[in-house]
Amino acid sequence: MITEEALYTKTILIYQEYNGYKLLFETVLRDWGFTNLDVVESHEQVITKLKSKPVELLIYDFINHESVHTFSKVHKQLCLPFTICTAFQNLNIREQLRDFPHVDFVDKPLDIHLLREVVYHCLKERITQKNGYFS
Repeated sequence: MITEEALYTKTILIYQEYNGYKLLFETVLRDWGFTNLDVVESHEQVITKLKSKPVELLIYDFINHESVHTFSKVHKQLCLPFTICTAFQNLNIREQLRDFPHVDFVDKPLDIHLLREVVYHCLKERITQKNGYFS
């Protein structure tokens, strides 16, 4: 079984189309103890990063409806489980993504405690499933 300390060293890739929240996501997660973070700003950078090293979690920052199309392409190509999507409490975006497996939402304005809990839970569940433990 994986230790709590080991969860905080798993690779997290943060994708966002708008630069304004880059520092916020990275800072919040580092403050909570997550140490292996990469931040990218384009679909191509996501693909490149995921080809270069394994990623346990993709945090995908939605800014507008065009982002849903980009997310669809990334999700279909990579089949990454446990993707987190953040949105401006937009029910239309949630409706468009309801059929995607393993999508969790953290609303903006950002609830940093909820973000930490969702990230922690997703990583723990992902690692547990990869190791064959189901709790």
